[in-house]
Amino acid sequence: IGGASSAEDTALTSLKLGADDVFISFRNPDDPVTIVHSWPLAKVWLFRGSVVSGVDENNCIILRFVKLPQNVTIPYDKNKLTEDVSKYHDSDDSSNDEEASEKESSDDEEEREEEIVCGIDTVIFCTGYKADFGMLDPSINGLGQQNIDLYAGPSLPPRKDWEMTENFLTKYVGDIQPANELDYWKKHPYLYQYSVSITNPSLMYLVPNAVSLDQILWADVLAWHVLAFITAEPSARSTEDEMIKWLAGRVHHEMQIPALRDDIDANYHNALKKLDTTYNFTKQEEFTWERGEVVFTFRALAETMEKAGY
Repeated sequence: IGGASSAEDTALTSLKLGADDVFISFRNPDDPVTIVHSWPLAKVWLFRGSVVSGVDENNCIILRFVKLPQNVTIPYDKNKLTEDVSKYHDSDDSSNDEEASEKESSDDEEEREEEIVCGIDTVIFCTGYKADFGMLDPSINGLGQQNIDLYAGPSLPPRKDWEMTENFLTKYVGDIQPANELDYWKKHPYLYQYSVSITNPSLMYLVPNAVSLDQILWADVLAWHVLAFITAEPSARSTEDEMIKWLAGRVHHEMQIPALRDDIDANYHNALKKLDTTYNFTKQEEFTWERGEVVFTFRALAETMEKAGY
């Protein structure tokens, strides 16, 4: 379930381990699994624009096809698509003959609402990298949550004296007043240096995609940071107030970077969304947008490396 890179990796690994068939259900028509030109052994079936909605009385998976709103289009290159399933029948393996091809094309033109897939042994959720530690007892978590959620932190109103430094977008959108509440925890864990619980510092995590998808390097650096934190003299460790101050500084630093502020400030996001419908950015402006996030990522990595003695 899901059509991004982890679904592609899992499908290929499953084939290597001897799976008879792999079925991929995904919503977005341009997900990475559609870019594969040819799957090994022709054993991968794609269900584009579908979500799993249940299991029937015969233990078959029910897929429901979703429609995008009329004003929404997601472009994709049809030349890059691998075989899409219009109708899958467990007993029918004649999709290569002319009659089956015609039937498949006519089925694609119809607006299908549902598909039934039988004979499934294993369901794997490839639906994101948001860390979930629901197996831990809530007594070890200081926020009082029944299920520990790293992506839940205290209220984050912007500082009253905060102003965004002038950047390449200021001439288009002006000075945008921040939203009353920043939506920071949607993608960011409530952790010190992306690894240590602020509410219970004896609890530590490795969340390597908290800043960047360069996960192997980040995982290594975070492991070093956790080790440094554990082996440090108690008097040398950051206090809870110092951790909160570090995190607050991190939030306000991100608010200065257009690409990152777009993710956490609804007012700024809405202003840029309006701009996007009326203005086409130049190549230089696109580069500047991306560079801000990249520079932030490397500086965050360097800071954590320095603290960890990496």
